[in-house]
Amino acid sequence: MQILLLVCVGLSALYFANGLNTLFLQLLSALGYTPLDSPIPNPVNTTQLFSGVLVIAVLPAFCEEFMFRGLVMRAFERYSPIAAALMSAMLFGVMHGTWEQVFFAFILGLVLSYVVLITDSLWAAFVIHFLNNAFSVIVSYFVIPSTSQASDLLNGSNDILYCIVWIVLGVIGLSIFLPLFTLYTRRRNARKYGMPLPVEVVKKPIVAPVKNMFLQYLPLFLFGGIQLFQMILIWVHPELFK
Repeated sequence: MQILLLVCVGLSALYFANGLNTLFLQLLSALGYTPLDSPIPNPVNTTQLFSGVLVIAVLPAFCEEFMFRGLVMRAFERYSPIAAALMSAMLFGVMHGTWEQVFFAFILGLVLSYVVLITDSLWAAFVIHFLNNAFSVIVSYFVIPSTSQASDLLNGSNDILYCIVWIVLGVIGLSIFLPLFTLYTRRRNARKYGMPLPVEVVKKPIVAPVKNMFLQYLPLFLFGGIQLFQMILIWVHPELFK
């Protein structure tokens, strides 16, 4: 039951994040940004489809969740669960290094952080992350022509009405399935561990000044700054990345 609810949460988050991200790209386009074409070719046969699922869905889901929810988020939990979720989601977003993905990854990162915090398990985030990436690979094989370009995100099939429909579907889904998933998980935790939420989620004061947080994790913030600088270069000199 928990897995089924988790899948529903993941699909709802996918709808919501895709809709918002497309609106975000349309805003950037209106400001003069030219989206980059995806460097990853769409699969054209079943061999490429299965290899794409492995390379794009399975491996990134495992490695990125271990990094951002397993290491980064857990490190920031000493300050508060909210700080941990926000910092891991922001770094997860800028890690993708392109304007086409940063906003989507940030929104999805918040959902991934939430499910890990209340389940105390990386496998919950792995399931949603895998579903998102696998969905993209499968859609690119069955729906999107192999000649499609990144700029197609801004054409008529992705107009504002289309985005609003995705956002509304996502909001409805999250409004239904996220509370159900939370309620089920809290009851399951209470039966299994004797408390509805993991210890890390229990409200606690910040144990160190915020400035110490930035000093202690300076390498992570430098990494995020470098990625952000690359994204600015992509905007200013897109020809360098084509």
